[in-house]
Amino acid sequence: MDTPHETDANLAGAVKRVLWRLMAVGQNRVELLMVEMQEERACAQAAIFLGVGVAAFGMLATLTLTALIVCAFANRLLLVLGILTAIYAIAALCFYVKLSRMLSRWEAFTGTREQFERDRECLERKHT
Repeated sequence: MDTPHETDANLAGAVKRVLWRLMAVGQNRVELLMVEMQEERACAQAAIFLGVGVAAFGMLATLTLTALIVCAFANRLLLVLGILTAIYAIAALCFYVKLSRMLSRWEAFTGTREQFERDRECLERKHT
């Protein structure tokens, strides 16, 4: 039979192993979260830069096209400006709807959340 000193040493060793494993799992999850944060930041930066480029050059093209159309149909100036305004408003509305849909489906850190969910399920199975 084990002496009280050996039992305490075994218990202390088991506690240390459990704590060590918990720290390793926690570190792994934090590293996963950090990688996903870097990926999200890079995607957001790229989206912002591309969006600014699209907006700037799209605006320049639209202004040039508007000037061209107005010059071509100068005798019906108000009608042409009204039609162009309606077209631009419809285009803006389409972009707004697409952006709203994209933002409503946006899920950040899915890998980290899925891993935490798997960890939780694994722990629940071991306790039942």
